[in-house]
This record gives sequence, C-alpha cells and structure tokens, in this order.
Amino acid sequence: MQEDLTKEAIEKNIRTLKTQLNGSSLPIADELSAALDGIESKLSWEMPLASGVLYSQSKEIEELGADENRKVPTPSFVAELCNKFIENISDDDITDVSIEELSHDNCMKESDEVLQEVTSRILEILETVWETHAFSKRFITSQSEGTYVTDVIVPIIRAALKNLPIKKSIFVSTAERQSIASKDRKGEYGKRPDVMLIAKYKNKPHELIYAECSRPVCTDTKKNDDWAKLCNKCCKINSDQFGILGVQVAAQILHLSVLTRDEDQIHRLHHLCSVEIPIHLTENSQKLIDFVDTLLLLRNITIVSLSQLFNSALRKKNEKDDNIKLQKPTVITRYLDDDSDKWEITTNSKKFRSCPKSKDNYEAF
Repeated sequence: MQEDLTKEAIEKNIRTLKTQLNGSSLPIADELSAALDGIESKLSWEMPLASGVLYSQSKEIEELGADENRKVPTPSFVAELCNKFIENISDDDITDVSIEELSHDNCMKESDEVLQEVTSRILEILETVWETHAFSKRFITSQSEGTYVTDVIVPIIRAALKNLPIKKSIFVSTAERQSIASKDRKGEYGKRPDVMLIAKYKNKPHELIYAECSRPVCTDTKKNDDWAKLCNKCCKINSDQFGILGVQVAAQILHLSVLTRDEDQIHRLHHLCSVEIPIHLTENSQKLIDFVDTLLLLRNITIVSLSQLFNSALRKKNEKDDNIKLQKPTVITRYLDDDSDKWEITTNSKKFRSCPKSKDNYEAF
C-alpha cells in the first residue's frame, strides 16, 4: 500500500487537533492535548491519529478513558428470540431435498399456495422501491447501473427465486468474474454478466441464469451492447446440459430468453417475453400482473433446470451400469506359432502376449 501522508502532513494534523482540543468542552481535552505532545514521531501514516482523528481504541484514548459510551442495553427479548430461533430451526429446513426430473410442459411446478407467497414477496420489494426517492421520476436519470442492480434488480430476482427446492447449493452472484465452470464451458476468460444464478452440484458450479443490466435510463447503444454480450455468454452449452436463462434489463424493460441445444447439437435462442419493470407507483394493475407473471415463469424454468441438473449424474450412472451389464466378456486365445511358449489373449479392451520362453511373464499392448 502506498504511503499517503508525509511527515510534514502528520505534524500539521496533530497541531490542528491540539488547537481543536484547546477550544473543546470535553472534560479531558487538556489531558488529551498534553498526551499528544511529541507524539508525531511515533505515528505512521496508516494510524487514524496521523490524520487528526481520535480513534476510540487507540492507546491514548483508552488510557484516558476519553471514549464516549454510545452503546445501549440490549432488549431482553433479543436473546430470547435468538435462542428460540436456534432451537426451532433444523438441518431439514435448509438441506437440499431430492427432486424428480421435470420437463417443460406449460405447467407450473409448484402449488398455488407457494406461488402466492412468491407473488407477495415480489410485491413487497416493489413497494420498497416505490418508497425510495432515488428512483422517483425526479432523480431516476442520475442513478447508476450499480444502484439499479443492487437496490432493484437483485432484490426482485432473489424474491422470485427464494425457497427453491435446492436451498444450500444455489445462490445469486454479483461477483466481478465468471466462475470456473463458465470458463471451462466456453474455453475463455472474461468478465462475466452483472448477475448470475449459480447452482453447485458435485462440487462444481453451474450457471442457470445470466443477467445483463443497464442504468434505469440508458442509450440504445448500451442496450444493443448488453444484448450482444448476453448472447455471447450463453452461446456455449454442453449437449447434456439444461437451458440457460438470459435476462436483459434494458432501462426499464426486462427481456427474458432461454438458450437450449437441440438433438442436432444446434444452439437455439428463444425469446420468451418482454415486460416493463414497474419501478414507479402505478395504478395499472395489468402492468403488475405481467411483471409478476414473467418472474414466475423465470422461477418455473429454473426449477425444471435444477431438476435436470441434479438428475443428470444419476441418469448417466444408470446408463453406464446398464452398458456394463449388457457387455459380455470376450476372450480369444491363440498361439502365435508352433512354439507353445508364445501365445496371445484378446479381451474386450486389451491384448496380452506372453514373453518368449516364459508363460509366467506377459505384457499388455
């Protein structure tokens, strides 16, 4: 780390602090000022006191007892609720459950009761966004992409995907770099999408959703660039892999697509829908219905993808076991010449040949 404060700057900061203490009403201001005499030579640039800041855990403050106690007593019910929470929650509540392999058949995979809970969570997030002045029509043009992603897009995605059948092994990531699985699949390195949904299976991460986001107000160039980037990130999937959902947030429009690989090994990108993100209070209930419906669709496809991912290994193992059972061993023995010391055995996968003059020595080739 590069040094930011010179010796002269530290001395100036200490002089300024002593001047402030001399005019301070603190009961121990005089003692603090005296404790600072000649201290400049003992300070290094990274210490708070070198910047003229009285740090509560610094030696000088602790010895003089000058720190103000800003702590308040913890209400008794906090400990009670925490203890009750630990007692009631069990590993079963957060353990991944087995999930049958599902397919896309135009049907919701969850009950109406579960979908009502998901809808309520989404509406609660929207209510919070509506109450935030940062996204009011007056200030929205000045909001950055980071603020939009952190305060609106990610909370909405998390609300839509909360309590999936797979709990421990799935999470929403906003890290700057793509995962190892993504690098392996595409054979390249690069900055990954703004948001990803990652499922970890057999100690290997798999991306199920890629999301590219812009600012709440952006140019057409940004929209086109993000779309191209999203397509590029989704363009390589394995033949035995589930479809990858692509989410593009272009200003205040959400575009939902899914990329699959068909039986002919052809990559196909399907546009599912485009819907307005209601970041402002609206009396148009249809706008809300369309938005919630899109997020429920995203959740439903994710559940199917999870089922295919978590059942793929078992399916492969069963197929391998079946092949082993069907495969009958074949053994062919023949002598290479009239000399009985030279023979050859051929099995399904290997050949073994005797070494001359010894039936006990043989080599594989």
